[in-house]
Amino acid sequence: MPLEGLQLGKYRLVRLIGSGGMGDVYLGEDVRLSRQLAIKVMRAEVSPYPDEDAVKDGARLFQREMKAIATLDHPHILPLYDYGEELLHQTTLIYMVMPFRPEGSLADWLRQRNPSEPLPLQDIASLVSQAAEALQKAHDHQIIHQDVKLSNFLIRRKKDVSSPPDLQLADFGIAKINSATSSMSHASRGTPISMAPEQWNGDPVPATDQYALAIMTYQLLTGRPPFRGRPEQMMYQHLTVPPPPPSTFRKDLPASIDAVLLHALAKRPQERFPSISEFAVAFQQAMQSTGDLYATLAISEGEAATGTKRELMLPGGRKAQVSLPQGVQDKQVLRLEGLGEPYYAGGPLGALVLLLSISSQDKTALSKEAGDDETVASSGSPNARSKAVLTSSSSQRTGTTETRDEPSPPPSEVSAVSVDPQRAQKSKPSIPKVNIWKIGKRQVVAAIIGIVLFGVLDYVLGALVSNAPSNSPLFNPIGGLSFSPYDTFIGVLYGLIFTVPLFFAVEFGPWVGLASVVIGAWLGDYAAFHSLIFPWYLYTSDAIFAFISGLALLQTRGRYDNWRAITTAVIMSAIGIISSNILVAIGDSIAKQAVLFNDFLGLTLLFLLPLILLPILLVIYNRIANRGKSTSTTP
Repeated sequence: MPLEGLQLGKYRLVRLIGSGGMGDVYLGEDVRLSRQLAIKVMRAEVSPYPDEDAVKDGARLFQREMKAIATLDHPHILPLYDYGEELLHQTTLIYMVMPFRPEGSLADWLRQRNPSEPLPLQDIASLVSQAAEALQKAHDHQIIHQDVKLSNFLIRRKKDVSSPPDLQLADFGIAKINSATSSMSHASRGTPISMAPEQWNGDPVPATDQYALAIMTYQLLTGRPPFRGRPEQMMYQHLTVPPPPPSTFRKDLPASIDAVLLHALAKRPQERFPSISEFAVAFQQAMQSTGDLYATLAISEGEAATGTKRELMLPGGRKAQVSLPQGVQDKQVLRLEGLGEPYYAGGPLGALVLLLSISSQDKTALSKEAGDDETVASSGSPNARSKAVLTSSSSQRTGTTETRDEPSPPPSEVSAVSVDPQRAQKSKPSIPKVNIWKIGKRQVVAAIIGIVLFGVLDYVLGALVSNAPSNSPLFNPIGGLSFSPYDTFIGVLYGLIFTVPLFFAVEFGPWVGLASVVIGAWLGDYAAFHSLIFPWYLYTSDAIFAFISGLALLQTRGRYDNWRAITTAVIMSAIGIISSNILVAIGDSIAKQAVLFNDFLGLTLLFLLPLILLPILLVIYNRIANRGKSTSTTP
C-alpha cells in the first residue's frame, strides 16, 4: 500500500526513495520546520487476540532501544532524530526519523565508479576503519546492528573527489526492534548475502556484525561477495562452506589480507577477532606488511651438494630448523611458509624467503669462530657474528612455495656478513657440524667394522658358554658374591665387549652404534648357538643402549679433544646403559613373574668397565685421527 502523502505525527511522507526487506525509506518533511528528512517505515500486523502484557512489554522495549540508539553520538553514525508509531487499518506503522543524505549510499558510490578499476587498498582501509568505529560504538552500548551492508552506509563526499567519502551507518537496531514487537515474525532478520551462521539461527552476537563487515570488505576488495545464490543456497553456504580467499578473485592481494578476512569469516563467533575494532586494526596491519621475512644464508659448496640443516634465530627470539635439500644453487631462493613474521598481531606467520649464497669450504669454515653455533641472528650490522641476516620487508608476496633462480631481492634485504681476512687467519677452525641422522660413507664403513668386531667377540664368548661345563669357573660369582645371575666372570666379559658398540656409537653416531650391537649380536649368537637364544627384550635393550649413547654427537660433533666433550659422551652413555638395564629388569620380572631389581643392579655394575674404557679409547682415537690430518696437510 503506497504511503506517499501520509502524515505520521508531525512528518509528511513525500515520496519513496528506497525499500528493502526491513521496511521502506521515504523522503519526508517536517511540517513545522520545513526541512527534508529520511523516514524509515516498518509494518507490523496487529494480532486479533493481543496479549495486553506482551504489547506493553514490547512497547517499553521498543522505546528503550530507540532511546539507546539516539544516544549513539558518533561522526560515523547517522543520528536518530525521532521515532513513533501510528495505527493504520489494523496495521501498526513504526517509523524512525533521520537526516536525509542526498548523495546516497556507499553502494551508490561504488556503482558510479569504473568497475574495471579495483578500489585502492588504502581507500578500502579508510572505509573499513570508519565502519568499524561506528559499529564498535554501538557494541559498547550493547547494540547489535544485524544488517551491516553497503547500502546501509550513507555517504558525505569530500572536496577531494579522489578520496573515499565519509560514512554514516544507518538503520541501527532494526532487527532488535522487530524481535521486540511480539506480533512480528520470529524469522531470522537481515540480508542473506551477509548474514552470519548464528544470525540464520536467530542468535546474533556482536561478532555477527564483524562477520557482515568482513563480507562488505570482501565486496570492496573483489567486487563480489564470497557467496551467491538464492537465499536458501546462501544459508547453506554461510553455515557450512568455507569462503574462498579474496585473492581467488583479485590476484594482487597479499596472503596477509586473505588471513584477516578468513579469520573474521569464521563460522563460529568465538573464532573471530575479539572485537570489531581489532578486526579493523588487523586489516590495517595486513595492508602494511605481507608477513614475509627475507634472509641471505651463506653455505659451503659441500653443504650445497649434500644438503644441510640449520637452526635460525628469527625476530622475537623464535628458533626455526631449516633443511636445505641437496643440489641447491648459488643465488637460489627458497620460500619456507610459516616461518616469517605475523600477518597481524597474534595472527598466522608469513614466509621466510632465503637467498642462498654459496662460498668455498675454506671461506665458510674461517667465517665461524670456535664455539659458534649454527643459529642466525636477526641483525643488519656488518659486525654481527651470523651466517645470515634476517630483515623485515613490506614488499609484495611472491606466490606459493616455490624455488626461483636469479631473483631480485627487495631493497631491505642485506647480504651475509663478510669476513676480515686478518681475523680469519687468527681464528681457530671451528668444529664442523655433524648431521647425526644422516648415514654417509663414513658411517657405513664404521658400521661394517663395528658389526664384524662385535659379532666376532660375541661369537667367541657364545662358543665358550656353549662348550663350557656347568661347573666351569666362567659361571662362578665374582669374589663369591652375586647380586644377580649376571654377576659372573662370563658376565664381566660380556660387559667388556660392549665397549665396542659404545665407542662406535659416540664416535660415529647412534645408527652406527645400533647396527653394531644389534646385527653383531644376531650374527654372533646365531653362529655360536645356531639360533637367537636370548629373549627379544635383550636385543631391544641393546639397541636402546647404543642409540641413546650415540646422541652425544648432538653436543660433541664427534670431536673429543677436551674433557667437556668426553664427559658429555660418558654421561649420555650412562643414560643409555641405565635405560637399557631398566628394560631388561622389567622383561625378566615379567618373564619370571617376580620383581628382579637385583638384575638391574647387577647389569649396571657390569657396564662400569666399558664406561671407564670409553674415555681412553676416545682420546687415543682422536689423537691418531688428528695426527693423520696433520701429516696429510704437511707439504
